Amino acid sequence: MDTTNNNNEGVITGRFNFCAFYINQAQRKMKSADFVNSKTNEPFAGLIFPTIIVKNEKGEDVSLLVTPSSKLGKFTEKEALQQYVIEHKEELQIVKIENPAYKTPLYSLCKSGDYHNAVDVDLGI
Repeated sequence: MDTTNNNNEGVITGRFNFCAFYINQAQRKMKSADFVNSKTNEPFAGLIFPTIIVKNEKGEDVSLLVTPSSKLGKFTEKEALQQYVIEHKEELQIVKIENPAYKTPLYSLCKSGDYHNAVDVDLGI
C-alpha cells in the first residue's frame, strides 16, 4: 500500500505499530538523542534503535534513526521526546518514507491513524 503524503515529498512504503516495532524489530532497545540538522542548524531530538542497522547517505552502516513528525510538535530535547513517547506509546506508529531527495528511506514517528486495512510489514532486518 503506497500512499503519497500531502506535501508530495515522498511515498509512505510502510507503517509499523510503535509498540510492536519496539518489541519485535528493535528487541526492546531504543535511545533518545539530541541532533542538529546539517541543512538548517536547528536542534532536534530523535529515537535511535541500535539493534536495527541501516545504510546512511554515505553507504555506511548506522543505527536506525526515527525522527518525530512535525505534526507531533517540535522536539528539541531528547528528554521531552522520551517523555512524550512514554506517555503516548499506544497511539504511535513509525512510517517508512521513500523520498527522491534522499538516497535512503526516512523513518518518522507519527500518531496512528484508523487503518482497518493495514497489514503488518516485516522490515527484513
